[in-house]
This record gives sequence, C-alpha cells and structure tokens, in this order.
Amino acid sequence: MTTARVQHTRSALAHAWSPHAWRDVLAVRPADAAIVPALRVAVAMLVTLCVGGLVGQQQLAAIATLGSLCSAFCRYEAYPYLARRLVLVGLLLVASTAVGGGLGAVEAPIGVQVGVLAVLGAVALVVLTAFRILGPGPVIMMFAASAGAGFADSAADVGRVTLATGLGVAVGAACCLVGALWLPLGPARLAVARALGALDRHAPGASVEPVRQAIAAARTTVAWSPAGPRTDPRRRVLWALLDQAEQVLATDGLAGRQRLTRHEPALRRLWPIPLDTEHLDADLLAHADQLGTPARTPGLLAQSLHRLLDAELLRGSVRVLAGAALAGLLAVDLGLAHPLWAGMGAMAALQGLTYHSTLQRGVQRLSGNVVGGLVAAGLLALDLGYWPLAAIAVLLQLLVELMVARSYLLVQVGVTPMALLLASLGSPFGPSMALDRVGDTLVGVLVGAVVGVATISLADHHHLQVRHQ
Repeated sequence: MTTARVQHTRSALAHAWSPHAWRDVLAVRPADAAIVPALRVAVAMLVTLCVGGLVGQQQLAAIATLGSLCSAFCRYEAYPYLARRLVLVGLLLVASTAVGGGLGAVEAPIGVQVGVLAVLGAVALVVLTAFRILGPGPVIMMFAASAGAGFADSAADVGRVTLATGLGVAVGAACCLVGALWLPLGPARLAVARALGALDRHAPGASVEPVRQAIAAARTTVAWSPAGPRTDPRRRVLWALLDQAEQVLATDGLAGRQRLTRHEPALRRLWPIPLDTEHLDADLLAHADQLGTPARTPGLLAQSLHRLLDAELLRGSVRVLAGAALAGLLAVDLGLAHPLWAGMGAMAALQGLTYHSTLQRGVQRLSGNVVGGLVAAGLLALDLGYWPLAAIAVLLQLLVELMVARSYLLVQVGVTPMALLLASLGSPFGPSMALDRVGDTLVGVLVGAVVGVATISLADHHHLQVRHQ
C-alpha cells in the first residue's frame, strides 16, 4: 500500500468519527411532484395485496407486491421511455425471485445463498447504473431473491413465486403507464416546468450548468413523449419554450425570464388543460409552428450497453459484491437468524457514490431500522391479521414514497416496518423478527463502512470538502 493510499485511508477513518460526517444525517431536502408517483406505487401494492388476499394466497401476495415495486423506478420518465425501462426492471425482479426460489428448492446452504444474492445485487447494480434507472436500487432485487428462497421448497414453488412476481410487475407497470391515457405529456410538462424553475432561480453571475442540465433533461423527456395528432402541437410548444429558455439564459434578460417562468404553475397542473396560449408570445407560437418533430437523442441504447463494460462501474460492483458477501457470511458466523438481510444492509450503504455518502447512508439505514423496528415490533405484537397488516403496509409505502426524495432516514423508518409486515403475511411471526432485522442491519452497515474505507478511491475527496464547508 502506497503512502498516499495510507494517508487517504486515515483521513477517511478520521472523517467517520467527525461531527461533519453526521451533519447531513438528519437533513430533510425539498422535493416536488411527489404525490402522483407515491400514489401509483401505493395503488399497485394495494391491488396485489387485495387480489392475493381474496384468492387465499396471502404469502404469494406479499411476493407479488415486491414485483409491483417496479412502479417505484423511473418516477418522471416519458411514457414510451418508461415502458422500456420497466421491462428491464421487471426482468431483473422476476429473474431474482426465480434464482432465490431455486436456491430454496434445492436447500442450498446459507453460505451459498449469501454469495448468490451478493452476485445478484452486483449484477443489478451494474445494469441499473448503466441504463441510468433511478429508484430503490438493487436492494429490491436482493429482497425478492430472499423472499423466493424463503418460500420455495420444490420446483413447483419456484414456478409459483416467479409467476407471482411477474403478475406483480404487470400490475406495477400498468399503474405507471395508465397516466398516458389521461395526461400523455405529463412528464414532459413537469420536466419543462422544472427547467423554467431552474431558470427562475438562477442568480446573475452564478454557474449556468444546473439550468443547462435541466433544459437538456427536459428536451429528452419531450422528445420521448407520445407522438400523435393530439400531442405533437403541444410538444412543439414545449420545445419552443425550451428554445426560449436557452435564449434567455444566454442573454440573461429579466423581462424574458418573467414571461417564461409565469407558465410554470400551469405546466405543473394534473389535469390535461392546454397551455395558456392566450398569454404565450406570438413569436413563440410562430416558432413552435415552424418546428418539426422534436428529435430524440440518438444512440441511447448503445451508450447504455457500452456503460455495462465501464471499468469504474465494474470496480464498484466488485466492491459492493465483496461487502454484501462479507456481511452475510459474518452474520452466519455470528448465528444471526437472517444473514441475507445483513448483505442487503451492506449493499445499501455501499451504493453511495462517495465515502461520505456511504457513511451517511449507513448511519441513516441503521437509525431508521432501529426506529422502524420498534414500530414493527409493536404492530406484530398486536397480531392484527392479514387485512389490517396489508392496509398498514400500503399506508407505510405511501409515506415512504412521499419521503423518498427528502430523507433516506425517514424512508428507512417507513421501509423497515413495511418490509417486516409483508414478510409476516401468510406466515405470521412475533416481534423478535424486528430485533433480528436491526441486528443484521448493524452487521451490514459496519461491514459496508469498513469496505468503504478499505476501497476508497484516491480521487474521492468529498469527505475532505465536507469538513471545510
């Protein structure tokens, strides 16, 4: 180990105990447009739990619910683009459940299960990152695999859990895509509204890069939005608004900015009203009439496939694989009841892009699991039965989705009891399961932090920058 590596590792260890590392743990960030994505996830979960309960398949209903969580990915993508990505997420979920079910059917040793789930998590991380699919991340795939392993005792069981997950994916995808019938340009309108908002907040003399990124993201969303006689004229108006936003940004004209940004509230509305054309500038409408079909960025699929072989991404996946496997095996040696959860804890922590974010996510996950575990223990002690627990799980997931962009700590407070309640459906267990969850998470977070220190990149100076902020 070089001197530079030793010094960098020491600085990371020192940062772990500094007050600067803990400053952002309790932070709650602002977020917008969270209600509709939260509702579609909650509705998808509600449908799967209701149908499964009505047909007397409570445990399979819980597994199908994991498939429905595909609706938590790609929250703001244009519908045609969203459909393609949901197919990929759904395939990952179904394949993970099938692999986990296979492990359960052949009664694979727990050490083998830990290793296979770590590989699954690493593969899912590479795929989701390469295709830039945002959402809960590969932990959901590991959770689905562990659920499959816990349910399946035979080849027939493997088929049942795989089918249940596939049906859940179909429900989740339908809840995501049904909005295209009501407001096909909804994601495009929101993206343009966000670009105009970024322009409105831009201070003179500040970097224009955030505004340019917002405009570029909006162009991609508009271009991928559904085409047709009803939508094309409005797509051209949205494109013209982005053209004008770039012109205003280049000239920094205050009057032009005010004319544009006043359209932001109308663009954010949830009902399919047209733009306020009476107040749109005549030159903007003329420009929109002259525009052709908004052009999609070429080669997106080729770029994603190329990123699958990105050296940095592959190194990160090996790091995550090692952390998840070590955490799970350590939990096995310690005699913990659910070592697969330890691997998930390490995986979740090591998803951070920097050592500072790894440490922060680890602390938030552990703290959230402690609080959420207490909530789950209280609910499980009441022995409420399937329907009350299912209703509470849906409510918790709704709250989680509302908080997902605001605080990872609050997300964990909701996710922990929700996951435990789902696991208890069809196979009730006592409050001790909540304590098991906390213990496994503690092992996973500690291993994740150690692996994070040992593998910190020499180019990662974010923790040093945080210290001087």
